Amino acid sequence: MPTDKNIGAISVKASGVEISVPTGTRLGDALKVANIAKAAALKKFQPGGCTQCTSGRDFRLREVARILPEKLGKNAAAFDLKSGKLIGQ
Repeated sequence: MPTDKNIGAISVKASGVEISVPTGTRLGDALKVANIAKAAALKKFQPGGCTQCTSGRDFRLREVARILPEKLGKNAAAFDLKSGKLIGQ
């Protein structure tokens, strides 16, 4: 299990995809894994969507103090900031 500073969260909503990262995460580091995490989350929460259906989604990046994977909602998942893989898959 990654440490708290290496855990991000991603949620898929009708309005778009929201990625939350711990405070102090560099933008470049977050963007490196954003596409990997986004693709994995869309496959998990909206299976069957083609690239054309999901390519125009809004994307939001938030910085939060701490991410608690056990407190995430129904359409949200934690991911490892180093690899972009969803945690608990």
